[in-house]
Amino acid sequence: MNILARAACATALMTTSSIAFAETREEALASLVAAERGFAQVSLDSGYKVAFLGVLAADSTLFQPGPVNGREVVSAAEDPPFILSWYPVTADIAAGGDLGFTTGPYSVKPKDPAETRRGSGHYTSVWRRDASGKWELLVDLGTRHPPAASPPEVWQPASGATPLAATLSDAERAKFRDALLARDASLGKPRDGEPFIAALSGFAEPGTWIYRPGFEPFAGLAAAAAEPRVASDVIRSEPTSAEMSTAGDWGYTLGSMTITSGDTSTDAHYLRLWRRASGGGEWMLFLDTHAPMPAAGG
Repeated sequence: MNILARAACATALMTTSSIAFAETREEALASLVAAERGFAQVSLDSGYKVAFLGVLAADSTLFQPGPVNGREVVSAAEDPPFILSWYPVTADIAAGGDLGFTTGPYSVKPKDPAETRRGSGHYTSVWRRDASGKWELLVDLGTRHPPAASPPEVWQPASGATPLAATLSDAERAKFRDALLARDASLGKPRDGEPFIAALSGFAEPGTWIYRPGFEPFAGLAAAAAEPRVASDVIRSEPTSAEMSTAGDWGYTLGSMTITSGDTSTDAHYLRLWRRASGGGEWMLFLDTHAPMPAAGG
């Protein structure tokens, strides 16, 4: 069986639980996490390439380290000489059940037992449910950091039976998407010398997750502000795209940024997750992560 046929079989196995549309938000969230766990299991059983080809959307984005079309790049590449494993710790979906995210720890180890290099960190994945009910991987970005002393607990299902929200009109969705882009662009233009964490106070939920290379995720603005090597960073950024849920309550932005730490500047590409109350209000950031670009000549 060739690799594409194996990928098709893997996809069928991992998405069985999500083919039928869920009737409640909690059921839709459980189906997303089931798809994520199936994806992770295929990675262990059949390798990185089969696993990713089984879930990547045609318009997906991966970071290597800059943004690339995920499906095109993975299709053209050889299967890498490592084993990638991960599991979801946090997950949530939009009110309409059409967009969602998962995040948790990952680890990388070589297939060759003589190779000693290892890798670890946290991943953030954005998913979209297609017309058949299958979850597709839209965006995937990993943040490297040393292994946690105590592994985070595995995601647990939520209780309740919240009806899925209705779809907004195209005009309403366009209005809220434009507002999301404008909100992100405004965040990217801080006052001179204002650190990013300080600027976030008016743009983000207090419990916003901040992911930074070399550090375990910061659970909230106060936690990030307590780390001097993160709290003093000045970030200027510009969004390149935004996508939004059908109910207008959840979205994400992609863009480029420059991080200034003292006398050092680093270019990077970011993923930001946002939500707004169903009754209205501003878009508020709830997860911020980025992929640094290597230094010129490095």
